[in-house]
Amino acid sequence: MYHVAHLKHTHLQELNLASNRINSLEKGVLVSLPKSLRVLNLADNILSFGLYIMEFAVLQSLEILNVSFQSSFHQVGMTGDFFEKCNDTRRFQRVDLESSEKAYKNNDLNNDSSFGGSMSNDVDFPTKVDNYMVYLPPNLRKLYFHDNLYKMSVPKLPIGPNNKLTHIYAQRNIIFEVIGPFTGLKHVRYVDFSGNFCGYVSKSFLKPFTGIEFLNISNNAFGQVFEKDKDGEMLSYQTRLLSLDLSFNRIHSLSGDVFQKNNMLKYLNLSYNSLNEFAVQINNMKNLSLLDLSFNQLTSLDITFVSFRCDRSRYDDIIQSSEFHPDFSLMEAGTRYGYPCGNRCHCTSSGGNVFADCAGLDLNKAPDFPNNVVGINFAKNNFQNIPQNLPQNVMYLDLSHNNLHSLDDSSVEKYQQLRNLSVSRNKLVNIEIGTFQTISNLEHLEISNNNMLTIEAISNISFDLKHSQIKTLNFEKLQCTYGVSQILKVSHIVFLKNTLLQELNLASNRINSLEIGVLVSLPKSLRVLNLADNVLSFGLYIMEFAVLQSLEILNVSFQSSFHQMGMTGDFFEKCNDTRRFQGVVFNSSVSRKNENNNDINNEKSFGGSMSDFFNDLTKAKNYTIYLPPNLRQIYYHDNLYKMSVPKLPIGPVNKLTHVYAQRNIMYEAIGPITGIENVRHIDFSGNFCGYISKSFFKNFTGIEFLNLSNNALGQFLKKDKNGEMFLYQTRLMSLDLSFNRIYRLSDLAFQGNNRMKMERKCSSYTLIIVVMTSLIIIALRTTVSRIVFRYRWKLRYMYYVAKEKYHGHGVEEDGNNQRFYRFDAFISYADQDGKFVVKLVNKIENEYNLRLCIHHRDFIPGTGIMDNITNAIHCSRRTICIMTSHFLDSYWCMFELNMARMEAIYSRNGGNVLFLIILEKKAMKNIPLYLMDLINSHSYLEYPVKEKMEDCTVFESRLGEILKSNSNEF
Repeated sequence: MYHVAHLKHTHLQELNLASNRINSLEKGVLVSLPKSLRVLNLADNILSFGLYIMEFAVLQSLEILNVSFQSSFHQVGMTGDFFEKCNDTRRFQRVDLESSEKAYKNNDLNNDSSFGGSMSNDVDFPTKVDNYMVYLPPNLRKLYFHDNLYKMSVPKLPIGPNNKLTHIYAQRNIIFEVIGPFTGLKHVRYVDFSGNFCGYVSKSFLKPFTGIEFLNISNNAFGQVFEKDKDGEMLSYQTRLLSLDLSFNRIHSLSGDVFQKNNMLKYLNLSYNSLNEFAVQINNMKNLSLLDLSFNQLTSLDITFVSFRCDRSRYDDIIQSSEFHPDFSLMEAGTRYGYPCGNRCHCTSSGGNVFADCAGLDLNKAPDFPNNVVGINFAKNNFQNIPQNLPQNVMYLDLSHNNLHSLDDSSVEKYQQLRNLSVSRNKLVNIEIGTFQTISNLEHLEISNNNMLTIEAISNISFDLKHSQIKTLNFEKLQCTYGVSQILKVSHIVFLKNTLLQELNLASNRINSLEIGVLVSLPKSLRVLNLADNVLSFGLYIMEFAVLQSLEILNVSFQSSFHQMGMTGDFFEKCNDTRRFQGVVFNSSVSRKNENNNDINNEKSFGGSMSDFFNDLTKAKNYTIYLPPNLRQIYYHDNLYKMSVPKLPIGPVNKLTHVYAQRNIMYEAIGPITGIENVRHIDFSGNFCGYISKSFFKNFTGIEFLNLSNNALGQFLKKDKNGEMFLYQTRLMSLDLSFNRIYRLSDLAFQGNNRMKMERKCSSYTLIIVVMTSLIIIALRTTVSRIVFRYRWKLRYMYYVAKEKYHGHGVEEDGNNQRFYRFDAFISYADQDGKFVVKLVNKIENEYNLRLCIHHRDFIPGTGIMDNITNAIHCSRRTICIMTSHFLDSYWCMFELNMARMEAIYSRNGGNVLFLIILEKKAMKNIPLYLMDLINSHSYLEYPVKEKMEDCTVFESRLGEILKSNSNEF
């Protein structure tokens, strides 16, 4: 208490005690704080439960209380905090507290210890007290209790009614269940309970929160809770609720009445669940502006339950915040809400404009739409011509994946307001001059994946667009995949010269070269040029790239790619490569002049492969390659060019920062490359490169990220004793040298790379060795165990026989190798059958002059039981087993039986020395399966069931004769 006692009469308004490892507050601490305190921050401590909690009510002016981040796990980092010297145990020179103690005593607060355990459910929360009340500061508005590592269940908590609490932030704790209820919280308007791993909330918990307007319970596990709430009891008292977030809750289904009382809802988020249907009644939600059902399992949305007698404009606002996408994909981000329009289409509204989604409906005729429809998605239908009954104000039209064959000047003539048009993936063969000439507002045009058009169609299209507002043109794959190569000519694109074109896509057109003057004829506004997936070879056109003043991104990747033949039929498709396209008359003598009227000669641009280009460059003495001055990123990856990178002097006036040159076949890099001081990111991975000269990276002084993985630089780096390779990369922060067959690196390899964060990911086979060794051990152990189990009786028998011979107790033999046995038979029986056996043995021995061995009489005292058994069997001519249920249940009896079996097999040459007497027939039903062959192959006698004198005499006579006989056959 003495820490804060002298602040009592100050005008303190804010007190921050965060991150001090405070475990508890001494009684009287909160009483000693000034009444003027408005903000108290106790975050990032390790507070445990104590009676000090009851003192918060004395803070009359407190408005904000922060007890978040309790018991946080502070990740050990590189800042040194973990090893800092702490001064926790010192005694600080304190001031006189006499006056403070008197003031403390006047408050009649006892001096009990405030500690009472952790906040979690391991401590008895005040549920054991019958009548208790938690009083909050009367002016408390906001309570922050989030990101705490307390695993807890929230019990019943009666809170004093005199409070003004409006906001509760309780997200990202570990509150696994909420029982409640909480009382006295009628003023609360905002509750964030997201990310709590909570799987259960009682239906009465939210009952006192009658004034709540915003409720976020996302990122929990309330799926089962809401699925069982058939009558909508969970949220039945939240009549003022405006916003409800139930995303990420594993909800599979919802009752139609689950939100029946929430008439004022404006925002309802049910995204990222597992809903496969949505039949919730929303007629009562007159103010609903956004319903988010994205990322569920909805394949369709049945909204017939919505009453359309009300004003449709209300539904126009339901997707107010949705963005319109030119591809009109309804299922791209889950299912979005809309209303029926046209013929089976779905309409949505944004800013008063209506967008119709008619994709995938197998339409061949367009339905009628109202005039306020400005966007229509007809993708994946069966249109053979562009419909002419659409609203004239349509701005966005998607006719991709249809059966369009030809376009002429009447196809889109009436749609003067078109801005976005897609006719990709059709069967277009011809686009006539004048098709797009009247659409001056067109900004985005996509003609891609019409491989019967050929690049000759570009001439007509560019002619029509010369006075338009075109910004994006997509001419990807207008040629057959396996057709002949093409040359892009000035006549194809010359009419785009004065447009405001920003993006041009010419990928996958088998373009082999560019005619001189093509790049000069492109508009200066061009920012992105895509020439990927062609078969570009070297030409002087490369020197023209510098004229593209605004170019920022250049993509020349996937050149000469090997297109794997599949089952799609592309290899056998009919190509239209050799036709003469009916196009505009092009005056090359006029168009082939640049803007300064400098004539450009008409030399052919082809001059061999890219690798030949670099080889030719090495023969030239003075040359410089100029890049577009604003070029930032160049993509030159996945090309099938086998090449060596020579000296490349690049003009210094460029802004190139990113070079993507991975997965080519650049087997060596000689360099140096100059004029690239601004480059920060280089990916040179997967190039089969085995040699890089030490001067190659000399001019890359600004590089921060360098990926050289998946090459063969091991031997080269091993020879770099002085660390010259990366000596000039002083700004380098990330270097990837993985998969380079590196066995050794010099200590000076990275001597100049002080800013680099070393992350060692060396190849290690420890895990593989441990796993394989473990598997081998397990396999061997399993195999040995199976072998031992199978031959367990043989092994045990051999052990005891060897032990017997070692001690000189073996069977004696005469001169003719005939064995002498001490006993005529060993009798194996259960102790429960002892009376019968003793009586039988005495009679047999007396009448037939035999010597039988029974364990309770003939076993040698002081010798192990197993030794006695094996000795008795080995020294007896035969072994007789008295088969009863007791015998089968006895471990020692079964041991004797199996030892006798082994004796017959391994010591008596398979002789019939084992004899069974069936004393109980019912015992034979329980005999183990592995002993059934013994019953079937060995003789046995059955003791008379009725025990008549005559039958017993015959049984004893027969047994005596068998035992008297020296033969093994009986």
